[in-house]
Amino acid sequence: MSSQTSPVFAWQRQPTLSDHAGHLSALFFTSGCNFTCRFCHNAALMNRVQTGIDWQHLDQILSSLREQWVDSVTLTGGEPLLHASLPLLVDRIKQHGYLIKLDSNGSFPERLQSLLPQLDYVALDIKTSQARYPQLTGWQKPEQVLRSARLLDSSGIDYELRTTIIEAHHDDEVMNALLQEIHGCRRYVLQPFIPRPDLPDPLFRTLPRTRPQRLQQLAAMAAEHAQSIKTL
Repeated sequence: MSSQTSPVFAWQRQPTLSDHAGHLSALFFTSGCNFTCRFCHNAALMNRVQTGIDWQHLDQILSSLREQWVDSVTLTGGEPLLHASLPLLVDRIKQHGYLIKLDSNGSFPERLQSLLPQLDYVALDIKTSQARYPQLTGWQKPEQVLRSARLLDSSGIDYELRTTIIEAHHDDEVMNALLQEIHGCRRYVLQPFIPRPDLPDPLFRTLPRTRPQRLQQLAAMAAEHAQSIKTL
């Protein structure tokens, strides 16, 4: 990627109160992902890394966001940590005085560790149990994800682990294994799978939305494994 361009491929013009709790946050999207999740809602950002916004334009965006009372920037994707220039982006955002929340799939623990001192919140996806990662995401090194989760737990930074629950996949056997693997985490979020006609795997496009009662059942199962549990 050219040094003239940032990792930010797109940004949401309307800030949100729902992404970084307690803050009005702007969403910055990076392109490219090293996972091939069969249920990805951001499939257009998968695989191919695209040219980002130039740094000067990014500075203008960051300055203008102040006029909308924005106090936080959420970096999401794709997978932001794919980009070698992400530390430069984090520095740039911090220079403008914003808090930073990072969304990540956890596959780059070393890169995550180096950024932790500058991050204010991390949302780390735990897609499934370790044994099922290749089947659901195409990722062959799930131990990297657990390394990232353990880094967060020992760092003191505020964070959450989160799982999108697909009832056809996340049965009790899978969830019991997953919960054992993340045992002791600070905050665990269970969110529903929502089918869409543009999901990468056609088999997932017609699966039913996750039932609220299943989320509540899993929240009860998770009670002994996480300090705090939230369902969406």
